[in-house]
Amino acid sequence: MRFGLEKTLRRAMGVAGIALLVAGFSLATPATAHAAAQLQLKFDGGAAVTVASGASLGSLSFTGGFGDTGVGDTELTVELATGLFHNAATLSDIISSLGAVTNNTGANHTLTVILTSQDYTLPAGNPLSGEAGIGGSKSAGTTATVTFQGYADKANGLGSTSDFTTGAQLGAFTGNTFDSGSASALFTRIVGSPYSMTTVANITLSGGGRVGFQSHLNMTPVPEPASILLLGSGLTAAAARLRRRKKA
Repeated sequence: MRFGLEKTLRRAMGVAGIALLVAGFSLATPATAHAAAQLQLKFDGGAAVTVASGASLGSLSFTGGFGDTGVGDTELTVELATGLFHNAATLSDIISSLGAVTNNTGANHTLTVILTSQDYTLPAGNPLSGEAGIGGSKSAGTTATVTFQGYADKANGLGSTSDFTTGAQLGAFTGNTFDSGSASALFTRIVGSPYSMTTVANITLSGGGRVGFQSHLNMTPVPEPASILLLGSGLTAAAARLRRRKKA
């Protein structure tokens, strides 16, 4: 009977030791923190102010006054109806739609619009093709300048602009409309780990000016060499068939 009791005690102590070991490992391993998605604004290059936030890959919006004292000021009226984030097998993106800013003063002012979200996991593969652009129109005021840049971070940092960029873009005006065209680059991610994306738009308006805009940052898969080879072979075969028909 004493042997059975000792065996039971040893078994209990072993289970307790394993539990303590697991607990100690959990305490020693830091948890990954996610600050989700954010919409931030800057006035004339000042500090960034978060005007909307939500779950990762959610949607954000803001309508109201903004200026040197922050939200509720009257220098600018900002309307960002939707900031959309998608995480999909063929396309992950950040899209700002129905965005507009009005300068309510007689002096030039610049609004910076920052959209950022963590936890993108798709498309699969590595690298990914990043592509960005902005376009819109000026409906009031004498001058406007628009610049735009897209970023991604393989370490999944919210608002990170230090890892990858599609490059700085200028919204070139034709009359009252502007378009930055498309800028693209290859983004090297960590396969199996989430990444973040961020867009930054700077809009400078003359007194009384108003600009409407839409911007995007896309991540798409890069075709595999085998797929490119098959496509090339198919095009070659089609060209050969066309030549034979012409000769006939």
